[in-house]
Amino acid sequence: MEGLDFRLVKGAVISGKVIAEDTGAPITGLFVSVYGPAHPQSSAGVQSMQTAPDGTYLLRVPDGKQYLYLSSLPPPGFLKPAKESQELTVRDGETVTVDFKLRRGARVKPVHGRVLGPDGQPVARAEVWISSAGPGGSETVETDAGGSFVLNEQQLSRTVTLHARHGNLATPAGTLVTGGGEVTVRLQKDVLASLSGRVTNPAGQPVAGAQISRITWAYDMGSGSVVTQTDQEGRYTLSSLWPDLRYSVSATARGLGHKDSGRLELKPGEAREVPPLVLKVADRSVAGRVVDEKGDPIVGAQVDLDGRETASQMKASESEGRFRFDGVVDEKVSITAQFPGYRNRSISPPCGANPRLLSAPSRGSMLPHGHWRSFGARWCSSTSGPPAAGRAWPRCPVCSGLPSSSREKGL
Repeated sequence: MEGLDFRLVKGAVISGKVIAEDTGAPITGLFVSVYGPAHPQSSAGVQSMQTAPDGTYLLRVPDGKQYLYLSSLPPPGFLKPAKESQELTVRDGETVTVDFKLRRGARVKPVHGRVLGPDGQPVARAEVWISSAGPGGSETVETDAGGSFVLNEQQLSRTVTLHARHGNLATPAGTLVTGGGEVTVRLQKDVLASLSGRVTNPAGQPVAGAQISRITWAYDMGSGSVVTQTDQEGRYTLSSLWPDLRYSVSATARGLGHKDSGRLELKPGEAREVPPLVLKVADRSVAGRVVDEKGDPIVGAQVDLDGRETASQMKASESEGRFRFDGVVDEKVSITAQFPGYRNRSISPPCGANPRLLSAPSRGSMLPHGHWRSFGARWCSSTSGPPAAGRAWPRCPVCSGLPSSSREKGL
């Protein structure tokens, strides 16, 4: 695919401060988020901005109805604002101010915990995993020589669940903690589960060296990273998994796409075999330009590519506003461009479809210029396929060029 066209518009601005209700002192590090035309509430994405040291935030949004809310939990010593969300309608070019005022509240007392083994003795250097609902995500602490750990006020600003493990010992289920007092976490034998599986290409051949990511799901929020690679037989094993949590496994490899297992539930001590993760060939390319409404190139715009079976990629537009993604699976992908001062813009072109151009929706917009072509099979996406024997390649109706590597470089 070549020359993907889309446009970023200036839109409207929602700005304001997050402050203490009684003193007006700024509160930094909290996230203010907005759902709207660019990020509907039915979608997985949300537009957010973290408050600066002076408590200010600024969100640039397209015109239309917006749902604005404080998405971070209040810091220690504060309660949620009396009005933590607001619906408003903004017009293109308009600036609207919305402040959030946080009330004072009682401070949360630390929690002192201990991890004990099956014999009732303290377990030193045990891993204690802290997960929470909403902002805050998860983090890990380690017990000291006496098997003890402490959860501080910041960690307890939300309801958390504790899991622990050490060697082949683990908690069979999470322990809910809300703040104050003491908590004892007990480890048991034969609790931890494992996931194993195989990564192949479409021909069923093993893929060695594929990167395997483990995503742990708690409170319907997932967190994870690359944890291992497949061996020469294309196999992997993920061990030491808590049985009351859900997990998913994803794989990606050079020259191939991305595949996810979906969320998996485990039983205590279970060794689950995951169905093979089949990675499709990723031999397509996506390229284009980012320009403003006058056709002048925008250098440094962030361009993101996502697909169902294509590994996510991010690039910055280079000289003349150009960007290019290689290693794309033959599927419909999502391309998003963003640049400070402009509204995000996304398109979802399928590989092999006709080239399309997007018109400018408003003044002061940004446009990746040109058209796009699929070179995975060496012809423009606007043509039906390679020519019959003895006939010339058809020219692209947009650029009038031939689908050759030399022409590709000239786009």
